[in-house]
Amino acid sequence: MVMILNKRIRRVLFQNKMQYIGLIFLVALSISLYSIFGSLASNFNEATDTYNNKTNIEDAKFLTLKEVDINKIEDMFNVSLEKRYEVDVDFKESTIRLIELTDEINKPLIIEGRMIKEGEIALNPAYAKANKIKIGDEISLGGYEYLVSGFVSIPDYIYPTKSLTDLMADPTKFGVAIVTSKDIKKYGDLTYFYSIKGDISNAKKYIDSEYKILMWQDIKDNLRYTLAKKKIEQLPQLAVKIPLLFLSLTFILLFVLLKRIIKLEIKEIGTLYALGYTKSEIQRHYLFYPIIISIFGTILGTLFTILLQKPLTDYYVFYFNIPVSPNVKYSFLLYGLLESVLILSLSAYVASAKLLKYSPTTLLRGKVEKDKIPIFANINLSRFKFKNKFRIRESLRGFSKIILLIFGIFTASTLLLVGFAAKGSVDALINKSIKGTFKYKYSYILKENINKNEINAEGFKVAYFKNEETNDNIIIYGLQEEPKHIKLTKGKNEVKVDKVYITSSLYNKLNKKSSVKLINLFNNKTIDIQIDDVVNVYTGNVIYMPLEVLNQILNEDKESINGIYSDTKLNIDDNKILKIESIEEILKSFDVALEPVKYMLIAMGVLSFIIALIVVYIVTSLIIEENKHSISLLKILGYSEGEINSLMLSFMFIPSLIGYIISIPFVKGFLSSILNTSLKDMNLAMPIEIDPMYSILGYAIIYIVLLISKFISRKRIFNVSMVDILKLQKD
Repeated sequence: MVMILNKRIRRVLFQNKMQYIGLIFLVALSISLYSIFGSLASNFNEATDTYNNKTNIEDAKFLTLKEVDINKIEDMFNVSLEKRYEVDVDFKESTIRLIELTDEINKPLIIEGRMIKEGEIALNPAYAKANKIKIGDEISLGGYEYLVSGFVSIPDYIYPTKSLTDLMADPTKFGVAIVTSKDIKKYGDLTYFYSIKGDISNAKKYIDSEYKILMWQDIKDNLRYTLAKKKIEQLPQLAVKIPLLFLSLTFILLFVLLKRIIKLEIKEIGTLYALGYTKSEIQRHYLFYPIIISIFGTILGTLFTILLQKPLTDYYVFYFNIPVSPNVKYSFLLYGLLESVLILSLSAYVASAKLLKYSPTTLLRGKVEKDKIPIFANINLSRFKFKNKFRIRESLRGFSKIILLIFGIFTASTLLLVGFAAKGSVDALINKSIKGTFKYKYSYILKENINKNEINAEGFKVAYFKNEETNDNIIIYGLQEEPKHIKLTKGKNEVKVDKVYITSSLYNKLNKKSSVKLINLFNNKTIDIQIDDVVNVYTGNVIYMPLEVLNQILNEDKESINGIYSDTKLNIDDNKILKIESIEEILKSFDVALEPVKYMLIAMGVLSFIIALIVVYIVTSLIIEENKHSISLLKILGYSEGEINSLMLSFMFIPSLIGYIISIPFVKGFLSSILNTSLKDMNLAMPIEIDPMYSILGYAIIYIVLLISKFISRKRIFNVSMVDILKLQKD
């Protein structure tokens, strides 16, 4: 008998093939997302451990007033010390930073091609790709010809930004490359640094006393390394939080859907019961359905994972220059399979067990309990026409299916809005924190102080400090009370620089403290800064205060400045300039770095569309199955398929709108919890915003799904026979 019972499985699956295909696809997406991010996190963790061992990355780099005796310091403090030259060279409309090939510390790792020889060069792959440079090409730099031998990763330039204060790398404008010691010494204007590794605390004191340290940077203060490190460390968070959210939402949805599908088979279960099948045999029969869904979902999810694993891995390698194997960790697929089998089997067991507690005769009637009439079902609807009365009563009496539809739309909308929120937040970051705040075109940082009255432009003072508690670098800007080129805002109101303000990113990092103790990097003096307020600037560990106050802290002339804001390029001697910053270059670097967000939006949109279509189709199919006797009666009364379709499914608009609206604050809260944690150590805060236009577009996508689902459902309504109502009367 069991063999005969199991033959029914194939027939049931083919009779409801679209519903089960939809369930399989949802399981496949959930498992694939979980396994892709899990594999990515595992692969990167393994790769970074190997990478750090092979490259022997520095513990710090420094610059001194006098030449350092390397052998003496290595012998005295048992450390490794190496000198390395660098030089920036123009290439077309970009800059390449040539870095001397090292032997001991910061050893470069070839990603593709081979190690360089004299007359050869190896570039970071992102720059090479952006500027269409291939292995085997010959390029001219500063009058010298080089053969491109390969693509390279330089450990202290894993995330290759031109300046340490840059938050975004722009591979179209800046890249790094290694050349031999002989080749780099052909150039003039070389800069150099010492790299040190080992027990550096005692060595640092001695070096400062003997050679006078002009600059010292621990590796944890090097954003070119820490930014990449933090992003890689975030992968386990992404691997858990985002897929787990989607996995949980999907499986809750599947749990409810499978229960309702089994509940529709009341008469079939009663028939099997009456034929002599035991409760355990019937329950085992229904457990085959979730197992089949899980197995086929896992097979399809494995295919998705294999197809997408390499492109996602290549994306991260492209930006962070770490050679990573795109291996699929099949253990994550196994976890997904076990979870789906467990949850779906539980839903099948609960649904079938609830029905099997009734007698066969009760089940054969097709109804095991009286219909519960909602409180609002008896409201007076006499003033409405029949069509409107029918729609309202269907909505009120079908409360459970409304909840199901709301949750289904909520699940699809959550995924869709994560993409839109990411885009909206990035737009807000650029418009509010950069375009809305920084009104200059060029910012000049000078090597020495000058009096602000010496220039016909807006001056400012910049000073560098370190947080005594966390050792994080903090920059303080001294500004005029009403600066023209910096517009600080609190909420929607512009503020005068008559108090001490900090950026939102620093405020989050300080855990919302009202004061901070800082160490001056130049004289090591400690100061206490009282924070008055927070402004709408989301980038950088920055404090803004009146110019006179900062000069008083530094014990310098109250009108001295070392920076100039300008709308045009200034004619200043290059020897007097420490750094020039162009706001256009900053915005361009953001545009380039955030280019993948566009592709993410497209992917999220497509996935959300598919998920919403599957969910809405399954729900509409269940509604039609539950109401086919009403549909049959309406056909007898002369209603067309189109009119019946409208009557049965018109209630979906409001539940879908509710599900969509609920998902908006949920997505904002979810993203805020992730980003506040992950961006805390990256000198960046993200204003979580969803542009109203994106919100409208998002619901437009959901509404199109509803229309498509209603159109597809016409066929199921067409297949309902008028005889069904006569069968019901006979029963």
